[in-house]
Amino acid sequence: MMPARFGFAADPRAIEDLRHLPTTIRDLALLQLQGLVHGEQRGTPLGTRAGVDLSGYRRLHVDPDAEWRIVFRERAAPPRSRLGFRREIFVIAIGAREAHEVYNTAARRLGRLPDHTPTPQHLSVLNTVPRTPPPATALTNPPPGHRR
Repeated sequence: MMPARFGFAADPRAIEDLRHLPTTIRDLALLQLQGLVHGEQRGTPLGTRAGVDLSGYRRLHVDPDAEWRIVFRERAAPPRSRLGFRREIFVIAIGAREAHEVYNTAARRLGRLPDHTPTPQHLSVLNTVPRTPPPATALTNPPPGHRR
């Protein structure tokens, strides 16, 4: 195995993401992270995904079915890196691709999508839900004090 080319850092919530993955997916994610640190993987640059700006970050497929992703970036390591690395891999989120979950999580953690802002996927679902018309009484009974 090659020696590590990069240091490693992660948002603490990304470590929690990793801990909550199904066991098989977690094992695959750890192997992919090892590949990143050793320079064997680069990932695919992310720009705007599903209306969310993740410029400067990359994604890496975790599993063969490409249902799970790691969202990360390569950045300068701290000046006094204990292991002497000039660059490090910084992981912001690990999770499911479904409904752009991992991308939305990464964007929220980066402050690029507020916690309560509906994502474009949520808005499209809301726009397809049929609206119930108001009850007939609301249309036929005038408000109190109203003259006809």
